[in-house]
Amino acid sequence: MRELWATGSGVRLELLEWRPTVEERGWGTPVIAVHGGIGRAETWRDEGEAAAAGRLGDRPRSLGAFSRRGMGRSEAPHSGYALSDFVDDLAAAVKTLGYPRFAIAAHSLGVPIAISYTSRSPDGVVGLALGDYGPRYPAFDETWMRSVEERHRAGTGAMFDLEGARRMRADSRAIDLSSELASIRCPVLVVTGDRDVALTPQDRACYEGALADVRVLILAGAGHMLSVEGRPDAFHAALGSFIKGLDLPG
Repeated sequence: MRELWATGSGVRLELLEWRPTVEERGWGTPVIAVHGGIGRAETWRDEGEAAAAGRLGDRPRSLGAFSRRGMGRSEAPHSGYALSDFVDDLAAAVKTLGYPRFAIAAHSLGVPIAISYTSRSPDGVVGLALGDYGPRYPAFDETWMRSVEERHRAGTGAMFDLEGARRMRADSRAIDLSSELASIRCPVLVVTGDRDVALTPQDRACYEGALADVRVLILAGAGHMLSVEGRPDAFHAALGSFIKGLDLPG
C-alpha cells in the first residue's frame, strides 16, 4: 500500500492505494472506493489487499480509496460538507490516481456520492458497484448526531473530526438522485443483504426501472456492512465477479 494526497477545492485529502507487485500489463480494471458516513480510506483495506493479490476477479488490480474531508487524516475545513463537496473529493481522488478507465465501488453514504459523480463525469467510469443504499442523500437528524458523538467518545478505532461531522449534519439536505440514474450508461451492480439493510424495496425498484444495465444481488446472511458472520468473502466474490466482467481482453 502507498500513501498519496489529493487536493479537492483546496482541501487536502488522504488517499491510499493498494497496487499489485506483478508486471503491470497483466493488471485488471482498477477500482476507486468510496467509504460510508463515518468512514475513511482504511475502511477498504480488506478489499485493497484482495485486489492487489488477484482475489477480486481473476487478475491483480489496483484499488484506491480516499478519506472524505473531515474523515481519516484528511483536512477538516470550517465549511463545505454538502453532497456536492463530497463529490468534489471523489473527483480529486480520480484525478490524483489517474486511471484512464476504472470502476467505482461505494458503500452506504458513498453510494449517492458515486451516483452524483458518475452522472456528471462519466468519462473513464466503466462500472459501478453500489453497496446497500439507494439513489438518495439523507438529511442527518439529531439521533444520527448522537450516535456519531458516542462513537467519537468511545474511540473504538474511529478516526474523524467531530466538528466536521457536526458541519456535515448542518449542511445535509435530503436529495432525490433518481433522476440522475438515466444518464448512467455503464454496468451497475447493487449489493445488499437480507438482514437489517438500508436498501428499500422502493430503492431497488428505482434502480431496476431507471438504469440501463443493472443487477441487484442479495447476500444471504449479510446486513448493512455486507459481511457474513464477520467475513467479507461473499461480498468479495460478488465484487470480483462484477469487476472481472469489466476487464479488457489480454
